[in-house]
Amino acid sequence: MGLFGKKKEVTPVDNTPAAKKMIMKNLVDPNEATNLADSLIKGIPLCLGFGELDIDEANKIIAFLSGVIYSLDGVAKQLNDNAFLFARKEEFLDGSLNEFLKNFK
Repeated sequence: MGLFGKKKEVTPVDNTPAAKKMIMKNLVDPNEATNLADSLIKGIPLCLGFGELDIDEANKIIAFLSGVIYSLDGVAKQLNDNAFLFARKEEFLDGSLNEFLKNFK
């Protein structure tokens, strides 16, 4: 029992490797940015391709998501000319994202 007789809520731990939770997609709709930001906040890494977007739209979304991930103390890594990985530092702890980066190309 917690303070004043209330039961303390227990949050279940998700042991799924970060690389398995990752959202991988080529963006075609710039309006998806806020939903993707919500995913980052929930601890879901993003591997996004921007090749199908106009360069200005792509740059705006990259800047927006970079700001979101910066505020979460995470990282944005450029994978190639058109793809980026966005993830919080916590998602790198299990090693699955580092393995993904090592094998990406």
